Amino acid sequence: MSGLWAQRDFRRLWLGRTVAAAGFHVGVLALQLTAAVSLSASPFEMGLLVAAQSAPALGLSLMAGVWVDRFRRRRLLVGADLGRAALLLTIPIAWLGGWLTLAHLLVVALGVGTLTTLVEDRMLGRMAATSAFLFNGVMPVGALVGGALAAVIGLRPVLGSCADVRHRPSAA
Repeated sequence: MSGLWAQRDFRRLWLGRTVAAAGFHVGVLALQLTAAVSLSASPFEMGLLVAAQSAPALGLSLMAGVWVDRFRRRRLLVGADLGRAALLLTIPIAWLGGWLTLAHLLVVALGVGTLTTLVEDRMLGRMAATSAFLFNGVMPVGALVGGALAAVIGLRPVLGSCADVRHRPSAA
């Protein structure tokens, strides 16, 4: 092993980010399936949901780098992961309480997208290319696993588990 892969901290970070990326993609699919299945979202509403998840990358990317450089990287990674977990956990809670709405999903999608933009876009310096490859390479696997889990065990457990599992590795 040479370069970054020879560094134990890099390997731990990469593994943690791999699990987080897979959880992110499971969560994205679960969020969209929740809107479609539970709320009978229209195609326009589904488009709004996807836009809410993606918009922060367009609006915050330039400013995010300046802002996140003021914080310790590990603390920011863990904080963003915990914030995304908390946001995603509001969905099954709202579902169980009977007050889940499209507006709620849009707020969660916007919050998750914002936290992802703040952390993913500027945090990793020399690891940026590896991180981008990893994040996008895990997307098909995360979507496949999310769809299979939703089909087998239902949406509620998938939303709860992706909020729990995906946000633990950064703290390792």
